[in-house]
Amino acid sequence: MALEQTYMVRTKCLAAVGLVSLLLASQAQAASLSQRFQPNGNANVDHAGFTQILAKFVIKGTDGLNRVDYRGLKANRAQLATYLNHMQAIDAAALSSQAAKAYWINLYNAKTLDVILDRYPVKSIRDINLGGGFLAKGPWKKKLLKVSGIDLSLDNIEHDIARKIWKDPR
Repeated sequence: MALEQTYMVRTKCLAAVGLVSLLLASQAQAASLSQRFQPNGNANVDHAGFTQILAKFVIKGTDGLNRVDYRGLKANRAQLATYLNHMQAIDAAALSSQAAKAYWINLYNAKTLDVILDRYPVKSIRDINLGGGFLAKGPWKKKLLKVSGIDLSLDNIEHDIARKIWKDPR
C-alpha cells in the first residue's frame, strides 16, 4: 500500500511540474512573439481585398447587429484565400505601429472566417474543436497560420502579439 501511495504522489508531482513547465514555456513564447513582431518600420498593408469581402458578405441587421453571410462567402472563398496568402507573406515587423495593429486584427478576423467556413454550417465557433494544446477546445490554440516562418495560432495573435504590443483589452 505504501508503494502505491508513493507512486501516486510521484505521479501527481510530475504532473504538477509538467504543468508549471508548460506555463513557463508559454509565457516565454508570448514574450518572444511580441518582441519578434514588434513593429519597427513604416510600411503599410493593402486591405482592399478584405474590405471587399466584408462589404459583400457582412449584412447589417435592422437590430443593429452585423451578420456574416457564410453560405455566400463559402461559395466565393477564393478571394479570402488570396487575402490570407497575401497577409502571411508580409513582414509584420516592418510595418508602422498603426499598420501592424490593423494587420494583426484583420489577419485574425480573416482566419476566423476561414476556420468557420471549413466547418460551415456550424452553430458556434466554440463547436469547432481543432485541439492544438493541452485541454484545448475550439480553434484558438491550433497553429493555423505562418508569418515570417513562424507557425501561429489565433491565440498567439490575440494574446501574445496584439494584446502584448498594444495593451488593448479588446
